[in-house]
Amino acid sequence: DSDGSGTEADLIGFSVDAAFGGGVSAAASTIVGDVEGSPDPEHIGLAVGYSVDALTIGLNWGDYNDWLLNDPEEANASGFGLVVGYDLGGGAEVQFGVADNDRDEDAGGEDTTVWSLGIAMSF
Repeated sequence: DSDGSGTEADLIGFSVDAAFGGGVSAAASTIVGDVEGSPDPEHIGLAVGYSVDALTIGLNWGDYNDWLLNDPEEANASGFGLVVGYDLGGGAEVQFGVADNDRDEDAGGEDTTVWSLGIAMSF
């Protein structure tokens, strides 16, 4: 009820991640819900990562079913994300990311693609 609507919701989630040899990692998560007066939401997410020397690459995918996402017409969505980082040393890292989101077009949702490129600095 954090939005003040008076709607009661219970969510249960589970996730697991593992690091393998050679810089490979993987993760999976799922969430199921019980929402008063609405379809019960579900989410599943998968991710893999790879790091070698100064390079880090991550890829993830997720699927939402019956999540209102602040707009009942965009209740279903899925998408993927890709991130690449290259450590320049001295606390500086070049970072690139792209995300593609597919929303339920039959219900009026819009697909989006966003990207970013920059340098992160840690002091």
